[in-house]
Amino acid sequence: MRLLLICALPLLAADDLTTKIDRILSGHRAQWGIAVQKLSDGQLLQQHCADCFFTPASVTKLFSTSFALARLGADTRFSTRVLATEKPSENGTVRGNLTLLGGGDPSMTGRGYPYGTPDHPPLAALEALADQVVAAGVTRVEGDILGDDTLWPWEPQPDGWSHDDLTWDYGAATSALMVNEGVLQVTLMPGARVGDLARVTLQPRLEYFTLDNRVTTVAAGARQIRVIRMPGSRQVQITGQMAISDGGWSGLLAQDDPAQYAAVAFKKMLVDRGIAIEGTARARHRAVGESLLPRAGVTLAERSSPPLIDIVTVTNKVSQNLLAEMMLQASGGVEGLRAYLAGLGIPRTEARFEDGSGLSRLTAVTPNAMVRLLSQKQTAENFIESLPHGGVDGSIKSRFGRDERGKRIRAKTGGMTGVKTLAGYIDSATNGRVAFAIFINDDHGSVDSIKRMDQIALLLTE
Repeated sequence: MRLLLICALPLLAADDLTTKIDRILSGHRAQWGIAVQKLSDGQLLQQHCADCFFTPASVTKLFSTSFALARLGADTRFSTRVLATEKPSENGTVRGNLTLLGGGDPSMTGRGYPYGTPDHPPLAALEALADQVVAAGVTRVEGDILGDDTLWPWEPQPDGWSHDDLTWDYGAATSALMVNEGVLQVTLMPGARVGDLARVTLQPRLEYFTLDNRVTTVAAGARQIRVIRMPGSRQVQITGQMAISDGGWSGLLAQDDPAQYAAVAFKKMLVDRGIAIEGTARARHRAVGESLLPRAGVTLAERSSPPLIDIVTVTNKVSQNLLAEMMLQASGGVEGLRAYLAGLGIPRTEARFEDGSGLSRLTAVTPNAMVRLLSQKQTAENFIESLPHGGVDGSIKSRFGRDERGKRIRAKTGGMTGVKTLAGYIDSATNGRVAFAIFINDDHGSVDSIKRMDQIALLLTE
């Protein structure tokens, strides 16, 4: 009898956990999926609709970033070069075009690397390349400034992204040549008098979008701002109103064509440094199905990125969509990701991918698939350390209240309309390290979903 009681203890513990989780979920009208696995022996501690498909939102980045680390290696760096067709003449003239050649570098921005270090001016990386061109003795370019992103076919957005996503930073176009994380900041301040148009500025200050500003200054009332950019257009219409006492509004608009934007910015930098440019700034793309053209030329400037692990860490800590999409492309794209997961025992019947960031509504995974990935990566400490740390940093720095148990949690968050997700690792007091996934879909109108999710995560620390 004693032996039977001892064997039953894990089942009793599992039943107790199920009872507690059921109590937390009671009365919540949404679809929940939960999977929890003890990593020391592979025991499944909890399953709740664990084989159901869910929209995962940004926990998708756990798949794309682990794939990038596995395929490319943590120390991989990306290179951006400036090429001339031939060596500049004695008087510094470049005959032909000057090419800004994208190498898939996500770090051509002002963001500080490694994670947590101070930021720089938004176009600092591009400015450094312009300085190298000057140092190479260039005084004149007879041709154009080409922003070349032909390393990857030009597919700016994956399937399943909505039209509205494409206007804003979280839906920035994917390109092998990207600066400032594919965005520019628009800021509105009230006019000097009631009835005046709001004052609008762009940062970086570059003539790229045409702004149709129709925001009026009113005496009082709630701020109302609407931003519209039609596909294929660089005209942005901003309408609405803001009170004269308003402290201002700002938003991050997505560049429609990052290679074109980079070329325009680079040309201006060269001109500002006294280099005469006879041609225009333009992008060079490669269509899907076209072969990659030879990349010959004389290198006048070059910049290398931080190591991939630093980029992965920023991606996971702050949930940066564009960086996830660029790493996916650099690693072999969606088909490469599918093959990688199949090798880990995660078939397409449990994981369907259309993107690397989770913005696509066509991407879907099961909680069991999520936990299986995490189980496979349990010894990859650099990957685990890239995840937000409860109560410490990233997107769960302010989660779990002041409960010290939150510091045992390293997990990626996800969220979009009707979707909230959390997945990662928990150092449990009784079960050691566990991998977990908590997915909520069809969550419309509830106000305490994240609170309930966090209660479950804290329960798993016990």
